[in-house]
Amino acid sequence: MTRQTNNRVKVGIIGSGAIAQNRVLPSFPATRDCELWSIHNRNKSIADDLAQKFGAHHGTDSIEDLLADKHLDAVYVASPVDCHLDHALSICQANKHLLLEKPLARNSAEAAQIIEACERAGIVAMEAYMMKFHPAHEKLRELVASNALGKVVTARARLGCWHPPMKNSWRQDPARSGGGVLFDIGCHLLDLLRWLLGPIKSVTGKAANMIFDYPADDTAVGMVEFEHGGIGIIECYFCLPDEFVGGELEISGTEAKVTCQGTLGQCGSGTMRIERSASRHAAEMPVEQDTHTYSADANLYARQLDRFAEYILTGTKPTMSTLPEGAEIIALLADIYAHRHTG
Repeated sequence: MTRQTNNRVKVGIIGSGAIAQNRVLPSFPATRDCELWSIHNRNKSIADDLAQKFGAHHGTDSIEDLLADKHLDAVYVASPVDCHLDHALSICQANKHLLLEKPLARNSAEAAQIIEACERAGIVAMEAYMMKFHPAHEKLRELVASNALGKVVTARARLGCWHPPMKNSWRQDPARSGGGVLFDIGCHLLDLLRWLLGPIKSVTGKAANMIFDYPADDTAVGMVEFEHGGIGIIECYFCLPDEFVGGELEISGTEAKVTCQGTLGQCGSGTMRIERSASRHAAEMPVEQDTHTYSADANLYARQLDRFAEYILTGTKPTMSTLPEGAEIIALLADIYAHRHTG
């Protein structure tokens, strides 16, 4: 469909907590096709202050009023996971387009309700997995697709942070979050590996509490089997210092290995090292290396917003970060959690 011209997608924000204030809201000036239109917060004064700070048209303490705005085109939902279902259903009823933070929902039943409502409303709906918009990951996907790595044998993704017990932290309460670190960080790693390497055949693993005693898991390791035959490992932690688990991604094939350092996260920075074997059959195997360094100039959230806007402006159905893909990730996470209670 032909792209609409001289038009920007007016976006409202529901859920104006840390991720919105630190990443999403500051990203709008870097977008090409999005305009920050409105911000919701349960406290009207905070909503107004955020609107003034980030250049939104207005702030509001009423989701109903935000959605009733005839000028509003779409909504970015950055609320806690236990709010996703209600917020998504309201957005569908208002016939606004939806960009929904990961994970999609707390469980497969809620995910199915969101998908059904979005399909019935006929809106553009996309899940916010911004790591796919890192230039290093885009390049890595091209290398895999072109068989530059040969046959991929193994992949590994490792990410975490220090997340000690905090009062009223919804991430530490599975009833609100759907799970622990596996749900919060593991969903990112599974989604990224699937995007890079293709469909996932099966998963297994273990989630546990190694350091903290809150109800949610603080440590999780998963093993992934891909349909092409490769094997992947994901590691995620809420109980290791940030500098120990700042983000590592490695994919090894029969012709080359790619290692990304510092690219798993919220910024566009990091390095990617490509190592190629000059001869797989020689007794001594010289290695050719090529290292790329990325600055934080690439705004992952702005690039994601513009992709979302492109789908809206061209009237096309999303082909990445789709809600059915998000539902599949939730089902895979449930499979890993099932092993927590066995063996």
